[in-house]
Amino acid sequence: MRSLLLAAVFAGGIVACAPDQNSTEPSEVLDVSEAKARTYSVVDLGVLAEPGASEANAINAAGQVVGYSETAAGEFHAALWNNGAITDLGVLGGEFSRSSRATDINASGQIVGFSTTDDPAFEHAFVWKNGVMNDLGEPGVESRALAINPRGQVVGFFRNAAVQERAVLWANGTTTELGTLGGGNSAALDVNPAGQIVGRSETASGRYHAFLWKSGVIIDLGTLGGDFSQATGINAAGQVVGTSLTPAGDMHGFIWTKGVMTDLGMLEGCTQVEVEDINASGQVVGWCQASAVGFAGHAFLWQKGVMTDLGDLAPETNRALGINNAGQVVGSSRTESRYPHATLWTHGR
Repeated sequence: MRSLLLAAVFAGGIVACAPDQNSTEPSEVLDVSEAKARTYSVVDLGVLAEPGASEANAINAAGQVVGYSETAAGEFHAALWNNGAITDLGVLGGEFSRSSRATDINASGQIVGFSTTDDPAFEHAFVWKNGVMNDLGEPGVESRALAINPRGQVVGFFRNAAVQERAVLWANGTTTELGTLGGGNSAALDVNPAGQIVGRSETASGRYHAFLWKSGVIIDLGTLGGDFSQATGINAAGQVVGTSLTPAGDMHGFIWTKGVMTDLGMLEGCTQVEVEDINASGQVVGWCQASAVGFAGHAFLWQKGVMTDLGDLAPETNRALGINNAGQVVGSSRTESRYPHATLWTHGR
């Protein structure tokens, strides 16, 4: 869950972007009916307890999937799907600790996320390994871990005493603030194997821009011409993906490569795009929001200029949230029972 829903969160005026560094020409627009002809198998990963809801946020090279699921008690707990079985990862513990969510998993099976604690006012970041959920937070401070790389470096954010969000890196027992682009708030949303980090940061003008942090320096990646952007994924090659407002005020996905930001385009019938993740091959996943009634949203995969509808468990809302290097995609899809379930998409052969 590296991307937090944006539409109602960030608002403001337009910030100019350097036109020679950004390409706003959209990629191929693919009609939904044509996209669905490119077959993907759609698998319901299930829940901890029926009836209930679940969502998958990430998948590693071994096909292990993490996210969260509703329990028999009606609480949401971090969950691991592995070899057809679903495991409740529990919570950090304490009298008031009721819920947790897993956001990412690396090749070693280390899992990160956030959980309520014995202090009802605060959630804490955690890393789960060898069956134990370890608290990364500090007493009296809210924090969330959103991504982990193969080296065990964890990124996310915490809220300081001024209730500002600050992007943070947890590594080797040390917590490092990554800074901002001049404003008060920032959040780190992904980290690649080299330790390069992406996210969003408030600028001096009060707008939020996507950033890239590397070698201790935070870099403003700009926008597609509007007044907001955030970066939600980065691969080993340093390609960055995310979401940005356009000059018309629409939310579009982008891919940033070697200083150039390119608009990913839109599925026919959709009006807004949320981009969530990218793999080593440059395959990008996310979901688009449609305007027509009964056509609420579609998970997609973007590759080499083509945006493909991944299909769904039922004709309702679905979201693609993570992809591994084998091209397996996870997220959620509304089922016939009307509950969203964690979902796995694989390319048909």
